[in-house]
Formats: sequence, C-alpha cells, structure tokens
Amino acid sequence: MMTGVQEKLFTRKKIMIAATGKLFRDLLVVTAKESGAAAILEGTGIEMLRQAEHFAADLIFCEYEMVDLDGLGFLRELRRDLKLKTPVVMMVSQFDGEAQARARAAGANEIMAIPFSVQDILSASKKLLAQTADGGHPKLRFGPRNS
Repeated sequence: MMTGVQEKLFTRKKIMIAATGKLFRDLLVVTAKESGAAAILEGTGIEMLRQAEHFAADLIFCEYEMVDLDGLGFLRELRRDLKLKTPVVMMVSQFDGEAQARARAAGANEIMAIPFSVQDILSASKKLLAQTADGGHPKLRFGPRNS
C-alpha cells in the first residue's frame, strides 16, 4: 500500500504506456491507478503513436525493446514527426549502457533500469513531473488573470 503523498502523484495526470511486455504494462498501470491518474492509455508502440497527439499525455513510459516498433523508433517519431515534448521515461535493461545512451540521445528524459520497482516508477515520475509542473502542457486561461 502506498502513502497518501504517493497516491496523489498522478492526480489529474494522463499517463501513456508504450510497451509490449505484459508484466511492465501491468505494473505501470496498477501504479498509475493507485497514484490517482486521471487517465491511462496503454498498448504497443505503434498503437500509442496513433493516439499520442489526441491523448495529450502528461507523462509517457516507453519500453526500449518492443516487438512492433522499438523504443528508439517510437521516441524519434514522437519527437520528430509529432513534435511532442511530453516527458518520456524509457525502460532499458540495467546492463545495457549503450542502449541507455541511445535512448538519451533520442530524447528520453529519464532512463528506468529493468528490472524496476514501484518506487523506481514513482521516483522517475516525481522527478519529471516536478520539472514540468503542469505536465508540459500549457494551460488555457479565460477571463481576467488573478495577480
């Protein structure tokens, strides 16, 4: 069971999970739900690219070694073709330093070593969400501004 502070980490946040590994997806979905995510969208890399612009995630988790489209391909299309700046946590084998370096070069904001724990998920998420206090999306305001 998580503490109250951790349960609020994803409140009103939309989380996207691009992964073909069922165990990874299940752990991320459960953690996001228990942490108060407003919406969770999960699927393979190609499925998530098709929905990325419309879903407007606040945070994306991506598996490096997916079956249909690898994590680097997903990230390149997300950044180059879709022009999305959404923070991305890339899940990479802890023993593959070269893959970790390639993921960073492709635009991953954070690397999460596999195997990972719930605490690793929360730690990476907290770091990125703190850097983008509003999840990286501008807020539209109507009416007079409160000073």
